[in-house]
Formats: sequence, C-alpha cells, structure tokens
Amino acid sequence: MSAIPTSQDLLHDPLGELLAVTERLIEVVMAETAVLRGTPPHNLGTLVADKSRLVVRYDTLMRELSQQKSSMASDRDRFDLLKGSIARLGTLAKENAAAIDLQMKATRRVLDIIARAANKATQPTFTYGTERLGYGVRSARTSAVSINRVL
Repeated sequence: MSAIPTSQDLLHDPLGELLAVTERLIEVVMAETAVLRGTPPHNLGTLVADKSRLVVRYDTLMRELSQQKSSMASDRDRFDLLKGSIARLGTLAKENAAAIDLQMKATRRVLDIIARAANKATQPTFTYGTERLGYGVRSARTSAVSINRVL
C-alpha cells in the first residue's frame, strides 16, 4: 500500500494530496471488492471505515480544486495522471458496487430462508381437543422470533 504524504507536506499542494488520496482509495476499493468476492485478506469493517474517510477527503479536495482551476492548468502532467487515476477509480467503483449488490442479495436470500423456517415452525400442525393448537415441535409457550432484514 502506498503511504499518503503528511498534511504538512501537502499543505500547499491540494493536487498532490488528491492524487495520493485517489491512489489509496483505489487500493481500498480493490481490497474491499476482493473481500466481497470471497478472498478475505483484510477486515471488511476496517476497509469500509477507510473507504468512508477517504471518500470524504476526496470529495473535499475535488471541490477545492474545482475552485482553483489555475493550479490544474499549471501542472498538466500531474493533472493528466489524476484523470487516469479517476477513470480507474470509476471502473473499480462499478465492480465494487456489483460485488456489494451480490453480497446483499445473498444475505437477503439467507435471511428469507431463516424467516420461512421460523414461520413454518410456528404454524399450527395439529390440535389437542377443541381448545389448544400444537405448534410443530415447539409448544405455544415458545418466545417469539424476530429477524432484522435490514443490512
């Protein structure tokens, strides 16, 4: 992983910081996509936190640079490098979104299976006389089951 220059180094160089943040964001998005696809080299929670922090900084720097068009025109080479990095980040972000979508669909299917099983386990299957229903293996005294389907 590349090291992000310190804020002291980049105090007067927002273009340089944006380049560094973009490259680090590319690394984090690639690692998160790999985890979502089943090759877990990192902790997903840490990657998501890093990605959130980097996206906020990326957004701030992009706004700052859009107001300082003269600094971009004066450093054409780094600006072209930044354009390439942004294009690469866009491609990786699409792959990442597809991996997240697939993961959410898989999680939703698992939760639906659990919900159906819990629902089936609480359906009346037989009666005892005229007053009491039996509920599968469990009696009517079982505690309720709640499943949170929000990711």
